[in-house]
Amino acid sequence: TRMIVAMAMAMAMATSMAGAVNAERSNVFYACRRANSAFVQSSSFLPLSSASYKRAGIHVPKVARSVKIGSRMSVNDIKLTPELKKLVQQFSIVPDPKLRYQQLLFFAGKLGAMEEAHKVEENKVKGCQSTVYVHATKDEEGKIWYTGDSDSQLTKGLCAMLVRGLSGNTVEDIVDVSPEFIKEAGLAVSLTPSRNNGFLNMLNTMKAQAK
Repeated sequence: TRMIVAMAMAMAMATSMAGAVNAERSNVFYACRRANSAFVQSSSFLPLSSASYKRAGIHVPKVARSVKIGSRMSVNDIKLTPELKKLVQQFSIVPDPKLRYQQLLFFAGKLGAMEEAHKVEENKVKGCQSTVYVHATKDEEGKIWYTGDSDSQLTKGLCAMLVRGLSGNTVEDIVDVSPEFIKEAGLAVSLTPSRNNGFLNMLNTMKAQAK
């Protein structure tokens, strides 16, 4: 009888400890999901879950200390289109460069096809490590719409971000966009210097095409 009671108590203690561990794990990943809720709310973003962190090889600390929301200046302080502002806010709360890289690759897969007729020298972005084409058209309301493509998936993701963030806006709104958004989105630390320069050249080319 004493042996049975002892075994029952041991099983109850083990169950209690397992429940506490599972609750702690749940709290850790809940904090990460809450910090990245903007991604889940947008169908154009890759939802970040505990599995996403694991696949990317990211260690998530207990209080998600790597998520430094509010550590940068507000995006309201720089000139952006409404859509680009939303994208910058969403990218800025991603806790690790690897996940921002993963998101750009996801963008690349979402970018619509560019007509081969538009892949000409005049639409080629100069100063890019990869081959990049962007093309602008203006509708009857005076708004600019872009298409683009690249032979590099990462660069294609950056192109997709600009195509989505700039399209549907006026010439004035596009020309006024501040390149500072690259830092605010956290992309400056996720990209090599040459890709950062290529991204700036891409933005400047799209501005010039809008005029």
